[in-house]
Amino acid sequence: MKNKRNIILYIIFFIIFLVSAVIVNNTIQKDREDRQKLFVERSKHMEDILNSDMKIWSEYYRQLLTDLATDKEINSLFAHQEREKLYDLMYSIYVDLQEAEPALQILHFHNADSTSFLRIHNKDKFGDNLSKIRPLIESVHTTHKPINGYESGRYGGSLRVVVPVFYEERYIGALEIGLSPTAITKSLESSDGNVHFQFILHKNSIKKLSDKNLTLTIDGNYAVMTLNKFFTLEFLKKVLQSDDVILLEKENKEFYTSKVTTIYDYENKILGYIVGAYDFTLENQRYSINLVQLILMIGMAIVVFLALILFSTRKNS
Repeated sequence: MKNKRNIILYIIFFIIFLVSAVIVNNTIQKDREDRQKLFVERSKHMEDILNSDMKIWSEYYRQLLTDLATDKEINSLFAHQEREKLYDLMYSIYVDLQEAEPALQILHFHNADSTSFLRIHNKDKFGDNLSKIRPLIESVHTTHKPINGYESGRYGGSLRVVVPVFYEERYIGALEIGLSPTAITKSLESSDGNVHFQFILHKNSIKKLSDKNLTLTIDGNYAVMTLNKFFTLEFLKKVLQSDDVILLEKENKEFYTSKVTTIYDYENKILGYIVGAYDFTLENQRYSINLVQLILMIGMAIVVFLALILFSTRKNS
């Protein structure tokens, strides 16, 4: 009878141990799912910020370009093809715009026949026909309506805003402004000090880069214009090759890293990616503490039950 009772106690102990193992395993799995869910939520939040910022930039620069395009002096100089005078007038404006937003790289007047009239950022290059390589500009030439979007070029994957220019109700061309990808990542990082971002150009865009702007490449399939010091090319390569979240341990902190979003150009082709690294140190510590507390509670319960078994066994003997 006593042996039977001991056997029952051992069976109960085994069941408790088995149930405890299942609880710990389920807790670990749930914690992993919760962290993944939180990461996805943060990625979605960053993507929303990106879309919101793009809308704000587009509206702001569209209005700015419209004001410039309808300025009587600017309008007249463009219509009469007074390149030097237009450059002298626009250069100080360009400098002021760059001081306000260092990521602004491009300020460009386009003739209606698809030739470049004046690049304020590179005044010595003009007259080249852009009809086959600038679909965004061609759209404005065709529709005579403003437009914005991402487009690759010699300066990388820029956010471009383009407005039509009219002189005496006659369409004479387009005025364009372009922001570099650093405007995107800078805006995202300013929203949260615990995140780091890197804009990476897809291979579709690399071939359009000028040699002086092609700084760093990854396996010939991707290009990095300006490398965020937080990352290394080797680590970015690992992130780009994976669809999963990758843990990056740096400066005694744990960062969950992945491709946050894919950037598409005006023609809906992949222009590049934004890679984000989120500081999950506090979340990981909290999950670890909860797990340790659970294991300790289960361990204490097992110890107590084991003590009861030993006490019962000795009493019976």
